[in-house]
Amino acid sequence: MSGYMIVKAIVGSDTIKNKIFIQVGYKPQTPIISELNDSTLISSAAFGNQWYNHYGKISNAVDSFIFVNMSGEYFVQVDSNGCISDISESYIYIHQYNQYNPPCDTITWAGGFDFENWMDPQNWIGGIIPDSCTYVLVPIGSTVRIRDFSTAVAKNY
Repeated sequence: MSGYMIVKAIVGSDTIKNKIFIQVGYKPQTPIISELNDSTLISSAAFGNQWYNHYGKISNAVDSFIFVNMSGEYFVQVDSNGCISDISESYIYIHQYNQYNPPCDTITWAGGFDFENWMDPQNWIGGIIPDSCTYVLVPIGSTVRIRDFSTAVAKNY
């Protein structure tokens, strides 16, 4: 929706009128993330995407898809002419081990402290929180809270 509007400013005894063009946009729908293949996530929005992971904004990740090579939590948000969508629900991506691309390190979820907080070192065997170059092993049936609003349950695929 757009159109012209007359704006009137009164400063002391002076009155100024000016005609300006106003364009009103709509908040884009919240995007949905799905997995296109073993290393590609795709947004339901064709344009205006900005991708994030558990570390924050991913530089130059503005296409409708993103190639991923590390396990973690991913989000996307859409900007349509300055109108910003709500951020998507998180997508937990677990990078599959490939014998031709061995992992930097592997950490196993123990869940022994509070049984769900990803960022608590007491929940990881060895007390190390995974980073971007870490393969994560989560036993089937375990529940892991990545952030306060996101929970993942390990499944056997």
